[in-house]
Amino acid sequence: MFNNEAFAIKIEANPSPGVFIAKGGFGDLKPNKVLFHNKSSEDVIIFLTVSAVNTAKNTRFLSRSDSWHLGITRCSK
Repeated sequence: MFNNEAFAIKIEANPSPGVFIAKGGFGDLKPNKVLFHNKSSEDVIIFLTVSAVNTAKNTRFLSRSDSWHLGITRCSK
């Protein structure tokens, strides 16, 4: 929930090239997007990076009251 809709949440699952960008505003988003798919039987360490990105062409500031909640689901076969 951002007070300024110029901001978006960017979620990356490194080392995968998968990226999800949730545009600003409010409400629940359920992207149902796979950011990383382990095609091997080995364990893999993933670095989840969550950041706020400014999508405007000028300087904007986040408010201290801005917040987000991220629920993560681990799928297995």
